This record gives sequence, structure tokens and C-alpha cells, in this order.
Amino acid sequence: MANNAAVDGKVTPDAVTPAATVPAAGTPAAGTPAPVAEGTAAAVVPAPAAGADGTAAAAAGGKDGTAQPEPKVPDTYELKVPEGAERYIEGDDIERFSTIAKAKGWTNEEAQAALDEHADAVADQSATFRAEVDADPIYGGKNLEQTQQQATRALDRMWPKDSPEHAALGKLLTKTGWGNHRLIVGGLANLGKLMQEDSPGSTRAPGGGRRAPEAVLYGDQAK
Repeated sequence: MANNAAVDGKVTPDAVTPAATVPAAGTPAAGTPAPVAEGTAAAVVPAPAAGADGTAAAAAGGKDGTAQPEPKVPDTYELKVPEGAERYIEGDDIERFSTIAKAKGWTNEEAQAALDEHADAVADQSATFRAEVDADPIYGGKNLEQTQQQATRALDRMWPKDSPEHAALGKLLTKTGWGNHRLIVGGLANLGKLMQEDSPGSTRAPGGGRRAPEAVLYGDQAK
């Protein structure tokens, strides 16, 4: 009965040799590789790669042995402003997030998720600040409308309404959420109130009467 020899765990037909057979003259002895005819390619059976457990391993990939594609980093990110976050996210923010995403090797989906998270965080922070102002006994509640008017007066005095500086400051306070912070709102309101009361051109006294000329020129402390 023939014995089958295994090569790398596989039975090969060339390894089958009759038991106790004396080779004829000119015949290679058992175990000697048979010569390959000229012009004929010898078949090569590659040995399977051994895994950590000694078994043949498939190409690197998932548990089912299939190769998993690497996350793709796009050449150009296609990020969108999250719905309802237009006041917090602008074009320059999209460019900045794209640069960060490229440096970190993020996919487009990962970059968009980070942008969405940032917009949500700013919105939450702004809402928290606003709630604190609304609850403040000095600047909020029934005084809120007056506070807003006084703060607006201060902003308008810093730069003209139609100036690029005025627009940039207002945008900065809005997109960061800090425009609702109590210290910012209260500080601007206090400044606006001082501007209203200490206007050098006003001839009205606090009680509604006329101010003396020397008080207009030199202040109410003038003698």
C-alpha cells in the first residue's frame, strides 16, 4: 500500500512511492528529486504564512480573514456648517478644521464630527452665559432691556456702526459665545451708562433740568 508524504501539510502526488521497491538501473533512488525536463517549469507551492497560533494566517485584516481597507484621508475635505450653527461657524473655521484634520490623519467623517462637536459646545456655552445674565439681579430680569441698550451704546462709541472694526468685534463676541457672558455684558452696560451720564455735550441735569454752563464745560464738581 502506498505511503503519502506531506509537504507543508499537503499531500503531493510526487511524494507517493511504492513500499520496498528496488529502483531499476538508471532510476533515481527514492527520495531523490526527479529531474525536470528541459523547458519545463517546476511547480512551486508556497508555504502559507504562519500565524501567532502556528496556523496559516490570511492577509492582515479582520477576524474573518478578509483584508480591511485603511481609513482614507481625503486630499480635500468637504465640511459643512452644522444646521443652526451659522452664527458660530464661518468659512475660516472650515479651513482651520481642514488643516487640523489633515495633520491628524482624520477622514472626512471624523473631521465633520469634530466640527459638529465644536459648534454644539459653543452653543451650549453661549446659552449658559445668557442664562446667568438673565438671572442676574443687576443686569437681568426687568433690567435686561436697559442693559442691552447701554451695552450697545458702548459698542457704538468704540467704532462707528459701519466700520469693519465694529462688525468684527460683534462677530467675535457672537461666534465665541462670550458676548453673553455677564462680565462682558455688564462691563459694556456700565460703560454705556457712564457715557450717557457724563456726555460733555449734554446740558440736561440728571433730574431733567438744565445744567449750568460751567458744569457742562468742567463737570458737575466745578465751583
